[in-house]
Amino acid sequence: MGSWFEAKRDGNCGKCGAPVVTGEPMYAVRKGMYVCQQCGQIAEELPPDSGPMVTSVLSNLDEFPPEVREGSLAQSMLYMARQLDMGEVAARDVAPFIKEIRQSYMQLRALYPPAGDEDETDVMAKRREERFRYDEDRDR
Repeated sequence: MGSWFEAKRDGNCGKCGAPVVTGEPMYAVRKGMYVCQQCGQIAEELPPDSGPMVTSVLSNLDEFPPEVREGSLAQSMLYMARQLDMGEVAARDVAPFIKEIRQSYMQLRALYPPAGDEDETDVMAKRREERFRYDEDRDR
């Protein structure tokens, strides 16, 4: 995923904020996200599906049929969760990321409602069908 390079100028680690001096090894997690040697070793060793956000998203996706995981909504949820776990999201953008994950989850719930959960419309439709059946039986 990432790549190692030598720092061309003095700066700070994008994850822990440690100072980095010109010539020190740095790790490019993604474009615009550069971390010190220590954070780079950690980022390189961690599998992308190991953080708490990814774990919780995968847990939520277990509620749905298996084909849902291959869909774009599920994949975008996992992508955003990985970014949150890897610390690639600026602090001001964490809340919008979490909101987007939540909205995607709610959209999946609407597309694949859990079995047994009936909303008010379903209850009313069943009552109506029962009344019609009762009227039909009575007319015979």
